[in-house]
Amino acid sequence: MPAILFAAVVSFVLPIVYLVLWFKMLGRGGGGTYGAAWLVAVGTGATMWLTSMVLSIRAIVLARRSQQSSAGPVVALVLTILGALTGPASVLFGLLLAGGSAHGRPLRVRGRPRTASTTNNDRWIEHDLVPDLDGLESEQRAAHATRWTRDAQAEHASIAAFARLSLDLLALGAPPDLVDRTHHAALEESRHARLTFALASAYAGVAIGPTQWPAALRGAGQENIRAARRRVLLESILDGLYGEALAAERARCELDTCREASVRKVLAVIAEDEARHADLAMEVVSWLWDRVDAVAREDAGRLAEAIVSRAADDLEFAVASGVVDRLARLENDAMSCDVRAAA
Repeated sequence: MPAILFAAVVSFVLPIVYLVLWFKMLGRGGGGTYGAAWLVAVGTGATMWLTSMVLSIRAIVLARRSQQSSAGPVVALVLTILGALTGPASVLFGLLLAGGSAHGRPLRVRGRPRTASTTNNDRWIEHDLVPDLDGLESEQRAAHATRWTRDAQAEHASIAAFARLSLDLLALGAPPDLVDRTHHAALEESRHARLTFALASAYAGVAIGPTQWPAALRGAGQENIRAARRRVLLESILDGLYGEALAAERARCELDTCREASVRKVLAVIAEDEARHADLAMEVVSWLWDRVDAVAREDAGRLAEAIVSRAADDLEFAVASGVVDRLARLENDAMSCDVRAAA
């Protein structure tokens, strides 16, 4: 009985605790009380998993020695093994989903999106872009400056994200067309960064640009090919198929109501380019689909469903549902090819 109880907690309760604490932690700025609680929960989970494994094996041995039924201990052992999968999976989805945004593909370091800090410099400003500031109160200008600074940081980070994707694709043996389009996307993100830093600077009344960014050098660490394929697949689904498509749709929606000419120019460029980046992500996912194992494809499906469940408005739901549909068609096509190959 103790073995089954421990195993059930490890498999079903702790993963939920991990996710809840993770989202709470990010909501408080990425640390503090919730950060410490999350680390304690993970440490407790690892300890309970080891305890559950020992209790399960011990119960099986004792049951066999006494010639009693070992069904209960075997169930506990199975649950314990399941816990070894559900725990890390919940942490993975927490890391990924916590970083989903409407700003396209972020640079991820150990699963979490990163951006450079800002400083007073004009090297990243498109100087020909000057919005009309007449009639804006100081509070309105400050709000616009904050919004466009945040967007500029995200666009700047996307340059590094596509640079890393190009390295990933080279490592995985992708065709040159995908690598070429990824580099082109990075150049487009560079233009987005200059445009949005220009808007941020104009509204703020001072030049705003990115600082040095050593975090951009931190990679995903040493990975084998199988793990790298899975990571690139999941990131391309969340950050590309969903994030880039959502960024394009949000820009289009804002374009419909925006009257300021300079801002309309920026939104039009972003809407067109981000939609093309979402199509590139679909090409990457399609290329990887037959090269990852069944577990990775199942993870992809679960990730897509999780994105739908977290949709905060009708637009997010529509874009997320489109991701689910595209993956379903991809899987159906793969199954059809398998059937024809077997015939």
